[in-house]
Amino acid sequence: MKYQLRPYQQEAVTKGVEFLTSNEQGGAIIVVPTAGGKALIIASIAKALSGNTLVLQPSLEILLQNVEKAQAFGIDDIQIYSASANQKTIGKLTFATIGSIINKKELFDNFQHLIIDECHSVNAKGGMYEELINHMGGVVLGLTATPYRLHAYTDFRTGKLSVVAKFLHRTRPRLFSKIIHITQVQELYKMGYLCPIIYSQKEDYDHSQLKLNSTGMNFDEKSVEIYNKAHNIINIASEIVSKEDSKHILVFTQSVAESEALVANLLHRGITASVVTAKTPKKDRAQILADFKNGKIRVVCNCQTMTTGYDFPALDCVILARPTQSVALYGQMVGRGIRIFPGKESVKLIDLAGNVKRFGRIETFEIVEEKPNMHRLKSDASFLTGYCFYHNEDLEAKGYAGLKETVFAKRDEIIQFGLHKGKHISKTPQGYLEWGAKSLKGSWQKMFQKEIERREKSRQEKLNDELLPF
Repeated sequence: MKYQLRPYQQEAVTKGVEFLTSNEQGGAIIVVPTAGGKALIIASIAKALSGNTLVLQPSLEILLQNVEKAQAFGIDDIQIYSASANQKTIGKLTFATIGSIINKKELFDNFQHLIIDECHSVNAKGGMYEELINHMGGVVLGLTATPYRLHAYTDFRTGKLSVVAKFLHRTRPRLFSKIIHITQVQELYKMGYLCPIIYSQKEDYDHSQLKLNSTGMNFDEKSVEIYNKAHNIINIASEIVSKEDSKHILVFTQSVAESEALVANLLHRGITASVVTAKTPKKDRAQILADFKNGKIRVVCNCQTMTTGYDFPALDCVILARPTQSVALYGQMVGRGIRIFPGKESVKLIDLAGNVKRFGRIETFEIVEEKPNMHRLKSDASFLTGYCFYHNEDLEAKGYAGLKETVFAKRDEIIQFGLHKGKHISKTPQGYLEWGAKSLKGSWQKMFQKEIERREKSRQEKLNDELLPF
């Protein structure tokens, strides 16, 4: 198959090439909605560049999909450097996963360009991506459908835990400093490139009865499971599926246990169904998804594994049996079903957990630039960035957006002495932390040691994520 770029894709390519061939420093972002063809944009940018280009992918599954599309686009000299793919070769255009190359950075010293797909996964507060970006000179082009991520704060003036989505180029610290291209969801709908959504909602799901987890980033899993069990969410999902005439149904649950319970219920009803989790062996996962596509399996239930990058255009029904605090996750889940496909007139979105009521309809999403390089996401429900849904308050409207994140931190997380007085503990250099853990006494020593352990845990979690088969 040969591909021809759509007008918005060509515009994105032009902007990307201009940025990477300029003398600008820092990072820039191209925003293209799910199903907008980021793989072709990446391939086209790489094809237009001289010199060597490294493209980082968040998983093996997305890497292989994008390599295939780049080859179909007419790029021949493509190599893959990924342990999960059992390939470690380098060429003019190299697709890689971060975990496989982070300890081999010197192999890419002669690369002129760095592109990161799904760049919303890049942590600006340290980690493998930041390390590689800095090693390669600090210039990076990122692509994503969701250029924002959650941030949790404890406002020491009120004691409230607040969770807010912020654009990647408006965080402190930041690796991306600006957005150079935006394709709006509404544009793709107007041009007929996205599938219409038929919404069905359970209106009485009560998020106020849920607790936040220890990070503040999302709902506590046990809290959601207790609520879902009390309100028969899994049984309701089973009843809905049994009456649904869609050919391919993808269900998102809060936990693996809920996915397994739903599948057991469906099998008892004679409906072909299976579970996919992060621990599903690579071979088994591939077979399940193949059977899902060919119709042998009608329903696939999953927990946080089939969001970013899962590409199945014929999918005609998505069921949300879990709530989320994250507008990005909401967009990714719904986005699995909005690709167009011959004979597919619409996709059904059945929301059992109050997500549509909270975030709005996907086709109304719009990124607005209120001031130069000051963006916000809004929908028919409300603003979706700079807004704390847990306490229903617009932080941005209150003027919080321009303040340092430490304003909302706990008092006992702010350094009160020495060289880094006034800084949040998470912003202090590693060497200073190690000094404090050895030299200080009492609660300060414990705080420094706790932050060292938190950073190491975060590093290990990222490494483990890269080692998963998909």
